Amino acid sequence: NISPSVSMEGWIYGGTASNPSVSGNSGSGSVTYEYKVKDAADLTYTTTKPSNAGTYTVRATIGATTNYNGGTTTANFTISKANGSVALSAASGSTNYPNAKTITVTGNASGGTLSVNTSNSSVATAVISGTTVTINPGTTTGKATITVTSAETSNYNAATATYEITVGKGTINVTPTAYAGEAD
Repeated sequence: NISPSVSMEGWIYGGTASNPSVSGNSGSGSVTYEYKVKDAADLTYTTTKPSNAGTYTVRATIGATTNYNGGTTTANFTISKANGSVALSAASGSTNYPNAKTITVTGNASGGTLSVNTSNSSVATAVISGTTVTINPGTTTGKATITVTSAETSNYNAATATYEITVGKGTINVTPTAYAGEAD
């Protein structure tokens, strides 16, 4: 009889996949590897190495040789989520009340659902539609941080990008009006 063991290092999604390694194969029997999601039924084993983030089980089956019986052994490994990323068309800007400012989400590598919030809604509020972020001045002047978040997905962690907005006072254009009977 042999006393085999298998091991497999985990990796990060999108990175180079590890290969399993067997020890205790005294008779140098042929080895086949199969994979399944951890705790899934054994009938789900497949020879296709997984690529999505998650925890899996590798099973090594060692064939019998002239002098040794075959054997089977398993081990768990994890494919970790990659860090997500999101990018904006600018890092900062300014506007004067009541003019809105728009910026664009230029990259969302993780493909997560986008959302937006503000650090100070009295200075500025923000909404997102598709990849366009519209920043509207609030009721006071000052600075606010607009944060765009790409939500966590099955293969990527959540990611954020920030935009610093400075909101100044608006200008009022007054046109003088001449009144009848008044001297210039």
